[in-house]
Amino acid sequence: EDLCRVALLAAKVEKPRSAIFIVTDGVCYSTSQIVRLIRTALGKKEATYYLPLSVWYGLAKIGDFAQNIIKKRLPINTQAVHKLFSNAAYSSQFIKNELQFEAQFSLRDMLPFMIQDQKKKDK
Repeated sequence: EDLCRVALLAAKVEKPRSAIFIVTDGVCYSTSQIVRLIRTALGKKEATYYLPLSVWYGLAKIGDFAQNIIKKRLPINTQAVHKLFSNAAYSSQFIKNELQFEAQFSLRDMLPFMIQDQKKKDK
């Protein structure tokens, strides 16, 4: 519902100051917070084991080496690991200012519905 609402608002802007509108629920989540929210919505316990970052980068180096040999991009390489563990933050402050939009629903509240809907589609 929020995405539809903001899409309609964005479509009505004649000359937007940006071609990209980032839509969030107003909360800045870390990757680990999103993973925890998804695990909770799936009814899974919090992960009790983690691979150290050095292991991930070691695997990435192996991926880089293999890519150079087979001349194909692999899912694990230095670039992918860096993106996965970097501190990306996305703010919806621009749409709040430009479109006077504030989300009515939170990721935490909507995740169970999103997962349920995806499970129906996967059947």
